Amino acid sequence: MVARIPVVVLTLLSLATVLAGATALELPVEASDKPQPRLAVEKLLADYVSKRLAQIEQLQTQRLATSNANGSHMGNENGWRAAESWSADQLPLTSQQGRGVQLSGTAATRHSSRSVLETLIAPQTISTIDAMAAGGKLPRFPARTILPPQLVELCPSQMTVKRFGATGNGQSDDAGSIRRALSDNSVKRLYVPPGTYRIASNLEITKPMTVGKGAMFEISPGVVLTLSSQPQHWDQDGGMFTGAGRVVFRGGVKIIDPDWFKAAGVPQSDSDLLQKASDSCLGTCTVLLTRAYWTTRVWTLNPRVGVFATRSGLLKNVGDGRGVTLAPGKYTQVLRFGSMQGYDNFAIQVQGGVTGAEIQADSITDGGIGLLFSPQTHASGTIANVFFTHFTWSVAVQNMVAIEGSKASQSVQNCLVAGNFVLAPGSRRKSQQSAGVLLRGAAAPRLVNTAVLYQAVDAYQFPGGLGQGSQFAMLQNAARTAASGLIYRVEGWAGGWDGAGKLFLGAFNNLRASFHKGSPLHNPAMFGAVRGNNNAVGLGELSSPGFELTAKPQRVANDWVAQEQAFYFQVSVDGVWRAGKTRTVYLQSIYATTAGAGLRMKCLPRPAPMFARVNTGVTCVGVQYLPGGSGWDVAVKLRNSSKRDLTSADQVRLGLQVGP
Repeated sequence: MVARIPVVVLTLLSLATVLAGATALELPVEASDKPQPRLAVEKLLADYVSKRLAQIEQLQTQRLATSNANGSHMGNENGWRAAESWSADQLPLTSQQGRGVQLSGTAATRHSSRSVLETLIAPQTISTIDAMAAGGKLPRFPARTILPPQLVELCPSQMTVKRFGATGNGQSDDAGSIRRALSDNSVKRLYVPPGTYRIASNLEITKPMTVGKGAMFEISPGVVLTLSSQPQHWDQDGGMFTGAGRVVFRGGVKIIDPDWFKAAGVPQSDSDLLQKASDSCLGTCTVLLTRAYWTTRVWTLNPRVGVFATRSGLLKNVGDGRGVTLAPGKYTQVLRFGSMQGYDNFAIQVQGGVTGAEIQADSITDGGIGLLFSPQTHASGTIANVFFTHFTWSVAVQNMVAIEGSKASQSVQNCLVAGNFVLAPGSRRKSQQSAGVLLRGAAAPRLVNTAVLYQAVDAYQFPGGLGQGSQFAMLQNAARTAASGLIYRVEGWAGGWDGAGKLFLGAFNNLRASFHKGSPLHNPAMFGAVRGNNNAVGLGELSSPGFELTAKPQRVANDWVAQEQAFYFQVSVDGVWRAGKTRTVYLQSIYATTAGAGLRMKCLPRPAPMFARVNTGVTCVGVQYLPGGSGWDVAVKLRNSSKRDLTSADQVRLGLQVGP
């Protein structure tokens, strides 16, 4: 019969709630610091049952009229058989008669007549609950037969470290008491109630631990507190560790919150908290960033840790302008940062000796360098297999990617930077040169299978734009030696160049660059020969080719410039163009300066498929480079091969190839 009690209790409570529609009562949990006997849990349940029965009784009183007020029992003799199996010392009642139990007082009037509940619930169920709530003590069955095992396991009164002698007064050494709690096999999880727990000797907490609000471990100098199971600490306004000792995490600890290292009344910068969090990991841990962190100095990561920033995870410079640096070693976990703001030196630095790092950032804004590769900082002189796989945007960062070196033997190998949008890179310091990619130092390192891929770059130099007046280059080599082997692509939009600057500055070898422009460029000075050997550069057109490039009836200095070797252009017809007559129009091409041996200029076959419906029968007679002037001028001789005169209402579009 004892084993049936939990089922009986739960059955009555759940059915009563459904029938009565009453608001559920919360089962009280008593978190006393004193050791609690098993009977304490039973008493809590008894109180709960009594309150629930009172709710049911009140509802019955409202719905049913009482026909018998003299206290007679329910008249169902079988209904008392469940109760009569309890012995007198277990369940003392007012009186016991024969095979039934005669109740007196309020317990007797509770079921004075047949009720709705009696018709739906087995009589022995009602009788048993009546007996339990009749004023006697509950039978001493084990608590785990009443409550789910998980609830017993997590009950603070059962797992509190104070049950084993811990004081939490900040004076006594509580390490021994916590060891006793850890050695008790019945304790599956430790609960640390509010207080300051001094740890004066080395201690390893091997069980899961829930740390209450206001609870703190104070670790004495020279002492190491080790946690090898994930703790739970939900006090976002307070810390968990203080003192001159050390905290380390290993094994089952996977998430570390820097705010665990906050200490009330102890001045600490967010840089201190971040550094302590990453240094404390001796296993494979992830530092969780959930708020804005105002950093005063560089945060050095080690290869054991990962980083995960939530939507609110922000790093903001208020110090020396250095953000995060990756120390040498093989990284195995993702480093995912949120927004990084105001790092005048660098937001992220990859030191020499780093391999295998995967880095992500939501945004990098208002800084000097976004991502800095520094192979010269390690004896190996090599950075390998580093992937900066995502950033949403970079705004007002002088140089989004920089690669520095001191010897030609240093190298960056098998690395990829892939990002979305680079906007107004030179706007922060407009008088200084800025670049989408910068190489610097005494010697440019070798770049082996290393690529930078942007979806869009916009210098935003147009009048009124954020970058107006800035100096910008898509690629700059400021090192003393030529940079070799870079792969550099802008795959979506490359534009916004309307000011001073060039596409390329410095010397390069074996460069492979490809940019898809958003529109023709108005600044021919952007284009100059790429210094160095074996370089290949492609300039594609994002918009419909040639629609914005119009050939003019006379030479015009600094007109829109074609950046493709092959492109389409349009011609405006002034006046009447007689059938069979020729006209010469002029345009500018960056490849016009390649005149000489190997120069190839010709008109593309007509009609082009995309212009088949709008081409009026104009054909190309010849193409000629015109020296002098801007140095970009090309003359194109056209003939009206249609059998009618053309006017301004006619559309003329043709294809042209200019270049080797």
